[in-house]
Amino acid sequence: SAVLSCIPEIHSIKLSWAEKHLYLFITAKPLAEALTSQQMVDSAGDFAVQPRAACGELIQKASSMGVAPTDQCTAIQVCFLRGGPYGGEAEETVGGEAPKKKPRLGAAVGAAVETKSARLRHIMVNSQETPTPPVPGQKAEEIRTRVEAEALLRQLLREFKTELEDLRRKHGRLKKPEDLWQKSGLFAKLCKEYSVCPTAQKGGGMCGDLGWVSREAQRKFSREFHDAVSVLRPGDWSDIVPSSSGLHIVQRIA
Repeated sequence: SAVLSCIPEIHSIKLSWAEKHLYLFITAKPLAEALTSQQMVDSAGDFAVQPRAACGELIQKASSMGVAPTDQCTAIQVCFLRGGPYGGEAEETVGGEAPKKKPRLGAAVGAAVETKSARLRHIMVNSQETPTPPVPGQKAEEIRTRVEAEALLRQLLREFKTELEDLRRKHGRLKKPEDLWQKSGLFAKLCKEYSVCPTAQKGGGMCGDLGWVSREAQRKFSREFHDAVSVLRPGDWSDIVPSSSGLHIVQRIA
């Protein structure tokens, strides 16, 4: 019989939801040599279904362990989503109740299908690589590099994750994330402190609020913005999202 061989040797692993395989990493050699598989999983643990944030965390971790800036530090995370590419739009039941109808923007006159929408709030930061002008009082030298801006947004995502865990301990009866986030006091504080979007100046619960945003309006931010938002369920945070205005983290609140 024929003998098949390959250099380097290839191993195959069957991935399944039953075994809780939620994602896989593809990394360049310098990262694979600097970090063990467990270190990669631990580093990305705070960023579920947020591949840009997870990969940025891996690269930052590898850099702190001595990987030279000139080495090729490339990481790709492939996430497996429930419900297909628009899993965020899937109908769900909570506690056995029938799914509630989602509010929609009114369709244009003569349109055959209503435009689906989501209510969003966000934090946006600028960087030296984006054309967003400095906020009043911000000096040019104070604008972060893209690496610094993404590190800040990852830190904010970690803080929101920690707060959600605290809220679940205090208000366990509120099972839905969107109900828990109504108890949050952290978002408005961090949004006012870091966001350069004018929505950060809104008062109370409207701080950072983009309102109901249709899919068409999401695409106007950027294709990446739309793709990141389309998979969100109410209460979920997006990955770090670039647009022509800056870098965003977006939460779907309805």
